[in-house]
Amino acid sequence: IERGIHLSKDHTQNYYHWLIENLPRLSLISELDKNIPLLVDGDLPKQFYDALAILNQDNREIIKLGNSTIYKVGKLYYPSQLSIFHDSYSNPFYGKDVLYSAKAISYVRDTVLKKIGSHKFSSRRRDLYKSRKNSYYRQLINSEEIEDALVVRGFEIIFPEYLSFFAQAQLFAEAEMVGGQSGGGMSSFIFAPKDCKILMMMSDVTQSNFHIFGALAQSMGLSLKYILGKDRMNNKSYINHSDF
Repeated sequence: IERGIHLSKDHTQNYYHWLIENLPRLSLISELDKNIPLLVDGDLPKQFYDALAILNQDNREIIKLGNSTIYKVGKLYYPSQLSIFHDSYSNPFYGKDVLYSAKAISYVRDTVLKKIGSHKFSSRRRDLYKSRKNSYYRQLINSEEIEDALVVRGFEIIFPEYLSFFAQAQLFAEAEMVGGQSGGGMSSFIFAPKDCKILMMMSDVTQSNFHIFGALAQSMGLSLKYILGKDRMNNKSYINHSDF
């Protein structure tokens, strides 16, 4: 590859890492030659490429890289990672493991909301509950009981993995309240109105990192509160990924 802009990192198949850590790097490349392509992982979910298409305002060529393949790039541009979450399962230092650039994340938020606004932005305010029923870890054991209670109170149960990126962003942009279990899909609350209330469900295990979403909400000027459930301690490798 003659020239390319590095837009890959670890855990890019996770929505949180793609949306919060990787896409904000695009805010640094506006002054580069528009003919320099973006180099991205080639095995991402379709919603991730849809998000990239919205943020790729210069319509740069996108080169999808093969897995376990070595590439030689004549001139490689590496946009700094402006927000970062370190994996620290065994010895976490939560205040230092998570660092957010509100300006960089706002770049993603504002660009996406502008795209939504150019189509049809509903004035309807929604109460949303994001389900993790399709996840194979960190499950909420009594999720059906909680969902039943929320539905009768007017909440919509959503499964982001079945929605386009645009649809996810628009739902959160219309939210008055968002509840759900901690996980990548909750990262879309960055598109929510400033008066939206976020309710995050997590286990009470000591290793739970409350700083990840707490600091993210704070950086976006949003109110986030936690509800803790009793941990089942059933994940032998990573206790904080156990069901609760």
